[in-house]
Amino acid sequence: MPKWVLRPGNVFSSVEALQAAQAEDRTSLGLIKPKSITRIFMEYKPKNEKKEWEEHRARALAQKELFVDAESETRDLAFCPVRYPFAPRAPPEGAHAAWSSWRSAAWLGLQV
Repeated sequence: MPKWVLRPGNVFSSVEALQAAQAEDRTSLGLIKPKSITRIFMEYKPKNEKKEWEEHRARALAQKELFVDAESETRDLAFCPVRYPFAPRAPPEGAHAAWSSWRSAAWLGLQV
């Protein structure tokens, strides 16, 4: 991971801190660092997810970028059949709703 991703301006202590940065300077993307992680799981993805991934990959590979040589090869990615959700430390009372859905991605819908 590039070092610039983890610089202080990109890492926030809470969803609320990220939302405050969005309101102040239009920050639209950031990492939220949990205080601690109490458990990590491994779960297999459903079989239909692999098919959807392969279809999406085929559509993406069919498109070439404007400034890339049409003859250049694209590095092939492999489907990862597992995911690793985690359980952060229990949130404080009245915490943001994203905490209640720790097993799935928390798309926060910040306005850009």
